[in-house]
Amino acid sequence: MKKIILASKSPRRQELLKTLGLDYTLLLPDADESYPKDLKLRLVPEYLSAKKAEGIKMKLQADEVIIA
Repeated sequence: MKKIILASKSPRRQELLKTLGLDYTLLLPDADESYPKDLKLRLVPEYLSAKKAEGIKMKLQADEVIIA
């Protein structure tokens, strides 16, 4: 089974994983949450998630998956 790495400071995401009974490791990326001002607002969450995942992917093992 894959290990879950949570790359988010969001208390809500932590709560959701706990509610689902999933074990996870919190690994916070060293990424700022700025985004291009011309980016459509509906795309901002996806952009920031990808940015966070990119910030920690080099630290991952083969059996780990990122939630950002």
